[in-house]
Amino acid sequence: MTSLQHYSIALVIFGSATAAFAQNAEQEAEQKGGLTIGLGAWGSSVPFEDVDDEANGGVVPWIAYENAWISVDPSGLALTVGGLGPVALQAVAAPRWVFADPSDYGPYSDMKRDVGLDVGGRALVGIGSFGVMAEYLIDVSHVSDGAQAVLAGQWETAFGGRYGVGLQLGGRWRDAASGQFDFGVYTDEAAPGRPAYKPDDSISPFVGMIGTAKVSGRASVVTAIETEVLAETLTDSPIIEDKPLISGFTAIVFAF
Repeated sequence: MTSLQHYSIALVIFGSATAAFAQNAEQEAEQKGGLTIGLGAWGSSVPFEDVDDEANGGVVPWIAYENAWISVDPSGLALTVGGLGPVALQAVAAPRWVFADPSDYGPYSDMKRDVGLDVGGRALVGIGSFGVMAEYLIDVSHVSDGAQAVLAGQWETAFGGRYGVGLQLGGRWRDAASGQFDFGVYTDEAAPGRPAYKPDDSISPFVGMIGTAKVSGRASVVTAIETEVLAETLTDSPIIEDKPLISGFTAIVFAF
């Protein structure tokens, strides 16, 4: 699998630069024998109304393993089940969470979002520097009871023997249940000034960029950023600001 395909899986599925780093790290592992460890710092904008914090972030350790058929890391499990030529088909199991939990912020402390489990499938097509990724995931843990799908195209280039740059454009579809879990208000969470709200099915466009720089035979620095423009039915939620979601990550990773 190409680094472009890894990048597509990452940035699209999780909607965060953390995931972009994760899959790029796996590419390093593929080249160096399967195991990758690293440490990085992430940050993201906070989408909620009436909170003082405009951004959140933290430090994240990373460990991953991959071979020709399977990849395992904190972002989930992917198993290659078929393919032909430039096309690869994968079965996927991934944790389901929101990047910013509303319960972490005072006005929404009663709106806890638990981690769930999504399963589904993924198709990857890579031709030279270009690729397409399509994925469908559905919650099987009954945490969100929702489904999500992603379709994205991507391009990457390498230069100087040490550096790489990637760009991705796509759209993320959420059904109504997934949109409510991510951005809405359940009936039992309604309060004065915060009515219950369930958005319609939605498609939100996003753009992502990632840069890599090899600093030694085993070590690389990865920096990524993504911006997602939320659909109107999502920003109509009484708890969500009408502004893009921006996330970023920078890390150093070592391949063994």
